[in-house]
Amino acid sequence: MKRPLRVGIFGARRGLYLGKLFDLHPQASVVALCEQDPQRRQEAKTSLPQLEAAYSEYASLLEHDIDVVVIANDATAHAPYAIQALEAGIHVFSEVLACKTLAEGVALARAVERSQALYSFAENCCYMRPALEMERIYQAGKVGEFIYGEAEYVHDCTGVWHRLTYGLPNHWRNWIGATVYCSHALGPILTITKTRPTRCVGFTTPNLLGRQVGRRGDDMGLIVCQMDNGALCKVLLATACRREPPSHWYSIYGTRGHMENTRGPGEEEVHIYREDDQGSEYHRKYVPSFPTKLPWARSMGGHGGADAQMVADFVQAVLQGGPPPIDVYTALDMTLPGILAFRSACEGNIPLEVPDLRHEEVRARYESDHWTSDPHADPSNRHSPSAHGEISIPPEVYAEQRRKYLNTLEE
Repeated sequence: MKRPLRVGIFGARRGLYLGKLFDLHPQASVVALCEQDPQRRQEAKTSLPQLEAAYSEYASLLEHDIDVVVIANDATAHAPYAIQALEAGIHVFSEVLACKTLAEGVALARAVERSQALYSFAENCCYMRPALEMERIYQAGKVGEFIYGEAEYVHDCTGVWHRLTYGLPNHWRNWIGATVYCSHALGPILTITKTRPTRCVGFTTPNLLGRQVGRRGDDMGLIVCQMDNGALCKVLLATACRREPPSHWYSIYGTRGHMENTRGPGEEEVHIYREDDQGSEYHRKYVPSFPTKLPWARSMGGHGGADAQMVADFVQAVLQGGPPPIDVYTALDMTLPGILAFRSACEGNIPLEVPDLRHEEVRARYESDHWTSDPHADPSNRHSPSAHGEISIPPEVYAEQRRKYLNTLEE
């Protein structure tokens, strides 16, 4: 048997949780970590018993003897670090988003093709039990061909905004466009149906709630996608709204039936209707089991067990030499519509092509497309975080968010 995979973690917030899962896996261990916050580095040393080093510089992490790096830094800063790891021959397990701009997406696809290392996208919602079960049912042909879908990722985070942003005005959550963080909703639709979006239109609601905690992007975003088989898909996204509990909801209409998971409480339950169903049996509902039992992960049930399934699939792929569970092209299909839908909303809700970056002739058209709402970007490529115009946040809002965050550290 080969030695366990030696795993490095970049970013110790989400990364520390994933690191604990890799440590539990019988064929992997976390041996190195990179994190700028000294308090989190110390926490990692006590939480990851096989850790050999905790660095503050990413270059040092890549120089450590590791087989895999988990990219779990800021969501809008994944692609450049993934590319560096691929160029060093290190396998990449990248958290969402795959990239911040279309140009980054082009560079990432090219880097994957040049590298002998694997790249896989860590979209955990694709591993939730309803998504896996609907994928099984759809791929068996039981609901026919995909013709229409809906998906939601609606999670009111305003009550914990200080914890998420540390009270920093230019934290990515404060400036990201309302449709950009879309793969938690769109991703499962793509994995269930194996279709990809070819065009999209975006809409956003005004910023009425987000500004209260320092967010300059709009409160809710809506994406309508045309898929490569002609189907339509509507995607609703929100981090500033008034709803509990959060919603991970997926609905698939096929030519022979329909399936969806429960909306709201009990979201792991699946509802199925097929054209041959009659009478009282038309409404089948049940909570599916995971296709793989993972006894090593029983102590950690993150996202209903989806995180462990995702890690297990990735470890197996690396040990077998591929293919990656969610490859770079699918990762980009899950990411680019969010970027482009926000651009659509900013440009009067015009339809925009979603480029298929599997093809170099397509990539060449987008290699210099750096359009973003990142406040650190060149002004010539930068748009306001809101499709409705600039949002002005009083300094005292950020001061209060920072105060609340520092209080959590003391607690």
